Amino acid sequence: KEFITANQERPFFLYLPFAIPHLSIQVPEADVAAYRDEIQEEEYVHKGYLQHPTPRAGYAGMVTMMDRGVGEVMQLLKDLKLDDNTVVLFTSDNGPTYDRLGGSDSDYFASADGMRGLKGSLYEGGIRVPLVVRWPGHITPGGETDLVAAFWDLLPTCCDIAGTTPPEGLDGVSLLPTWTGQPGQRK
Repeated sequence: KEFITANQERPFFLYLPFAIPHLSIQVPEADVAAYRDEIQEEEYVHKGYLQHPTPRAGYAGMVTMMDRGVGEVMQLLKDLKLDDNTVVLFTSDNGPTYDRLGGSDSDYFASADGMRGLKGSLYEGGIRVPLVVRWPGHITPGGETDLVAAFWDLLPTCCDIAGTTPPEGLDGVSLLPTWTGQPGQRK
């Protein structure tokens, strides 16, 4: 919050990685309690580190905690009247972790949504992640694409948004044409 407030008068780039949801399942009790009576737990009998007594509720609590953090950033942008002039990207680094490791239960949450593979594999369940983009006035809300993209496309895309040229020799391409509905983006 301090960084955004201090830089509100000029263009800025903020990379804000959330380390949750992630193993080990560590979350404030208040966030776990919200799900303890709603989510049926199974006895955890698998190996793992820092096992959580209610791993499903704990995982749901971590998602809630992250959602609250994202909401605070979005509210600050709105309060500072920056929300209509700020590009927000929300994504993940990989698919869900190995089933039942440390209490994670990917099947319960349908984290890979029926795709083969998990974190650490090159199957779609391990590498396919969502990318949500918000840029009012430029990107139509609710849009979807089947364009195959990767993280190395984000630097050229951010350069395109900023109106600058990316460094030579990059493998990535700008995704901005697809995001803004322009035809002809590579498949």
